[in-house]
Amino acid sequence: IDHGMGVVIGETARIGDDVTMYHGVTLGGVAPQNDSKGALRHPQVGNGVVIGAGAQLLGAIQIGDGARIGSNAVVVRDVAPAAIMVGVPAHPVNAKPAPVAEDGHFCDAYAAPAMRESEDPAEQTLAALVRQVKTLQARLDALEAPESAGQTATQWTKPKDTLF
Repeated sequence: IDHGMGVVIGETARIGDDVTMYHGVTLGGVAPQNDSKGALRHPQVGNGVVIGAGAQLLGAIQIGDGARIGSNAVVVRDVAPAAIMVGVPAHPVNAKPAPVAEDGHFCDAYAAPAMRESEDPAEQTLAALVRQVKTLQARLDALEAPESAGQTATQWTKPKDTLF
């Protein structure tokens, strides 16, 4: 547990070997469907997992071996082995984790392996919307252009505070 301030580990949580947790991590529980004694209410964390600062893992979920949980992610569903999860709620990204060092250490600083912004689904969606707005603006400009030099058309002017 690196910089262990504020780490909360619930009563029924299980943590595998070679797990790195940064400050402010919560392995929190939810009430089980039945109140049977010994029912799992907290995360079950596999081997070689890295959990970034402030991440919240909630409920009787399974975190697969070698998974990376990004800082401040909120994980409420099972995580596949070697998956990289970010966001609220946490979702997988297509980045490849850094290779394991020769000494077998799994840790990436703050569970944030080198990832291009274009691999984040939210970033991809925003970029697609910006491209679509630019395309539509170009079509609108072409429709409003005068058809010949002798004709004038009422030209729409963009406000100065637009982003595109």
